[in-house]
Amino acid sequence: MAFSLALGSAAFAQSLVEEELRLNKGEEFDMDLSLGYSVLTDMAETESQKIYYNSLSFDFDASYNHWVGHLSTSVDYKAVDGEVQADRNDVDFYFQDVEVGLSKTVWKDSRNSLTPSVSFLAPLSQSSRNLGIKGVFEGAVFYVSRFYDQRLTLSNQLSGFGIINTYYYSPVDEEVSQNAGYSYSLRASIRIGKGWSFGLGGGTRLSQYVDNTTTFRFSNSALLRYSHGDYSISGFWKNGSYIDQTNLDLWYVDQYRQIVGVSLNVVL
Repeated sequence: MAFSLALGSAAFAQSLVEEELRLNKGEEFDMDLSLGYSVLTDMAETESQKIYYNSLSFDFDASYNHWVGHLSTSVDYKAVDGEVQADRNDVDFYFQDVEVGLSKTVWKDSRNSLTPSVSFLAPLSQSSRNLGIKGVFEGAVFYVSRFYDQRLTLSNQLSGFGIINTYYYSPVDEEVSQNAGYSYSLRASIRIGKGWSFGLGGGTRLSQYVDNTTTFRFSNSALLRYSHGDYSISGFWKNGSYIDQTNLDLWYVDQYRQIVGVSLNVVL
């Protein structure tokens, strides 16, 4: 569970870079390659050996006439006390799944923009193949508003996804496999100085399984970011709820998982 939350935190930091690239695209043909490196750990972990999750991400974007094509993947590894530790497949460095997507800004004025997108996640990682996942389709809508001379940005995302599974029961944990889900997230980011910005994000997620049961989760994140030209560095903190937690807190603090990390990004 900590690893999945860590990946979500890294995505939260990387999404700021992707959002800025998407909002700045115009009618001219353009291409960008974004490289990112993140390291994350669980500060609430009481084990004597601290585990650090490392990820080197690659994001390629091509745009024309407000259409944006997207391709991304990453190479990950886990380090324990400074030494690389193999995963359950006895692999030190492993590729994650590859995501391809297409989006278009269909409406934009001086402060607001509306961008629908579709994407497909190709299950090329060993972990996805172990679960029997054949692919993940997702559709999303982004609504972004900027205020106070673009010092404050509010980003809304509503999405739904479907998972093509091989197994009714997961061969990894013997739980019923997930086949669909829906999510909503809201993120606020404010520029607090030259190059500095602070962000808060939260969201909910409804997951559906092949036996028609559902689970509900929510999460929140905080991020401090510094940007200079095409370079940025972010520090972030993420919390997430458990499946069997029924109460909804607007700001949930997990006493058992405190995912913190640092992310470096450069746009080439």
